[in-house]
Amino acid sequence: MQHFMRRATYEDARAVSQLRQAAYKSSPDFTLCNTDLLDKLAWSREDERADVLGIWSEGMLVATMRCDVIADHAHALVQFDGMPVPADRDVWPSPILTRGATVRSRAGGGLNSLMRLRFVEASMNSGYQRLYGYVVMGGARTHLMQALGYEFLPREDADPEWASPSHWAMAWIDLRARGAAAVAHLKAVCSNEEAQHPWVGPKFTRLAGSIHASTPP
Repeated sequence: MQHFMRRATYEDARAVSQLRQAAYKSSPDFTLCNTDLLDKLAWSREDERADVLGIWSEGMLVATMRCDVIADHAHALVQFDGMPVPADRDVWPSPILTRGATVRSRAGGGLNSLMRLRFVEASMNSGYQRLYGYVVMGGARTHLMQALGYEFLPREDADPEWASPSHWAMAWIDLRARGAAAVAHLKAVCSNEEAQHPWVGPKFTRLAGSIHASTPP
């Protein structure tokens, strides 16, 4: 099979690391404040505990995304690079999508949306109330996120690690109120990509992070 999607594992660590580092280094939305940040993008123990998806085309990893689970308020401060999280905005534990990266030649082709679709479905099946993100306002993916029903809370200060002329923002979607509509929207906008990149390997229906929501699906 030349084109497919599956979980990424330790055997894919080098490919995942290289794709992330290349994508973040050349991102049009932000600039690394120092090159040491590239090391943080390499495959790590966090990847072993989280869910990492990848899309392959003709033997090459062309897109990847990770889903972590925010355990509590203290963990949220880490995930949002020290951004204050108002009490009325936090619902912990909750999943957060991170480390999204796509090869430049496939950017804007719907691969990120296809991975988001899988993670939204898995988050809902796992019983979570919200799915979070941390994005640059006005960035390439925020228009889609707005269409899906995400809400945004821009940070007032600059991110200490990822410089951007636009504000970074905490983003979240209420899965109970808007999850089903978001899934339908994603299926519509990335139907071609879904057909062209079938899932292979064990089914991915629930998140496998170390911290799970207590509410049954």
